[in-house]
Amino acid sequence: MKPTLPQDDPAVALRREALDRARKQYVYDRSVRDCLFAATVPVRDKGSPKYWAELMEANLRVSTNKAATARPTEAAEGIVSGLKSMAEKLRANRLADDLDAMKKAVTLDTEHPLASPDAYARAYELIEQPTSASTWDHDAFFAWMALAGPFPTLLERLRAVPAHLALTADRFRRATGGDLAAALREGRVFVADYALLDGAVGGSVDGYTKYVCAPIAVYASTSAGFVPVGIQLGQEATALFAQPGDGTTWSMAKTALLASDSQITGLIGHFGLCHLVLEAVVLASKRNLADSHPLRILLDAHTEETLIVNDITRSSLTPVNGTIDRMMAQSREASLDMVARAVREFRILESAPPEDFARRGVDDVRALPDYPWRDDHLLLWEAVETWIDAYVRAYYADDAAVELDEELQAFTVELEGDELGGLEGIGWITTREGLVALLARIVFRATVFHAGVNYALYDLGYAPFAPQAQFGPGPTGRDAHGDWMRMMPPYDIAYEVIEAFYPLRVRINTLGDYGRDVDDAAVAEPLAAFQARLREIEEIIAARNTERPFPYLLSLPSRISNSIHV
Repeated sequence: MKPTLPQDDPAVALRREALDRARKQYVYDRSVRDCLFAATVPVRDKGSPKYWAELMEANLRVSTNKAATARPTEAAEGIVSGLKSMAEKLRANRLADDLDAMKKAVTLDTEHPLASPDAYARAYELIEQPTSASTWDHDAFFAWMALAGPFPTLLERLRAVPAHLALTADRFRRATGGDLAAALREGRVFVADYALLDGAVGGSVDGYTKYVCAPIAVYASTSAGFVPVGIQLGQEATALFAQPGDGTTWSMAKTALLASDSQITGLIGHFGLCHLVLEAVVLASKRNLADSHPLRILLDAHTEETLIVNDITRSSLTPVNGTIDRMMAQSREASLDMVARAVREFRILESAPPEDFARRGVDDVRALPDYPWRDDHLLLWEAVETWIDAYVRAYYADDAAVELDEELQAFTVELEGDELGGLEGIGWITTREGLVALLARIVFRATVFHAGVNYALYDLGYAPFAPQAQFGPGPTGRDAHGDWMRMMPPYDIAYEVIEAFYPLRVRINTLGDYGRDVDDAAVAEPLAAFQARLREIEEIIAARNTERPFPYLLSLPSRISNSIHV
């Protein structure tokens, strides 16, 4: 199929008829607390055999592991012995039913609290332990998460200490040995403020009360590296301020902060600002861009399996007693409302890495010399933007061609429409530069940004390190080991997190590898240049990782997916 703009297509009437049919197939649905999904997923978008095979294998592994780690019950033994028939079940299209039965048949301990954090390690009998299992209790690793965690975008430069933050010169000196005033002047003090959770109320699951707080973490860039200064457990200056060296109180403060971070990462960073943003893109593109439109061809490659994974998400995460209701700290309703607000407030045209880093004051490499999310993403952003610029110019001879493209204009109108895509701030695209700005940000979010969030979740989701919800009150300053263990999840709920996160490791495509989807001679040369640049970036990042306190692998181009499919 030759890529063709509508104004250049002699069969434009047929294009319009095809799009009229598409609009009946691809329908916006905001019935889930204003979160956007496709009302139904057409058969053509229900997933390739390769996709389902990869997902089934991951689910099979984690379910088999569950059976192997369970106490030997008759149900568990029956499921394990039944694994020999899995190939036949797959051919009969009944594997999904069998996996679901396995999850329900195998029961795990509901023990809470566990005796020690080490007790969670028994959950990994047949599957790999998360990489964080060996470093989770190190302060250096905790600080590293603010720079290279799954969603390290709350980090901001602190220019002056606000009245509601109880950071004093003495507290700063205790943690760093340095002078607070000088560090502020030099731009070396940073905060991650979870004010979005202020006023949030914990939900409940299986009789357990869940807790949530809105902490503020303070960090400093020092000659010894990036270090934690302290954690304030709330938005008031009177809240407990814990610091390294405070024993169990400090351990509990880190657990509380990382549980809060899980809410922002999982709900907003991953589900909202990746999956739901791209749901708007894929629906608007399929409804308004003909199959032969060059933008549709590109966007189809970057939304491969996005509709079906979001449909799976809708059915598994969003219902009452679904994954969000059970795993996350707040109720289902409060969690989904927070997601919907975040997407409504998101401005995709302000989301490029250089804009984000400048806005947060973390763009000064002298003050903050090692920030992998910034340093690697800037390299990747430049490569993506250059490729998209060349792609747009290959099909649009000038700005007039952009303005004449009726399908593009309809696409952007729907993308921004309040009850449609709901991505505000896009406006009317009339220039090639404006089109590149929008398209590059979409592609970057579907690839580099999503990969950085999604593929971190399993390895950083170890229950003692980053519980998805807090199951006991936070520290008081007079804390014992048992108080800390009560904050961690019951064993069976911790395994539900493993079941949710393990399949997120699936990757069915790779950034820049378009196969036959993008094979027009008009873009062959810039595509080859893009792929060559990605190979160079792979080497640059690999070299950087030899100098970092912990390797950051998620920005290696070979590990970045080309679309959101898990």
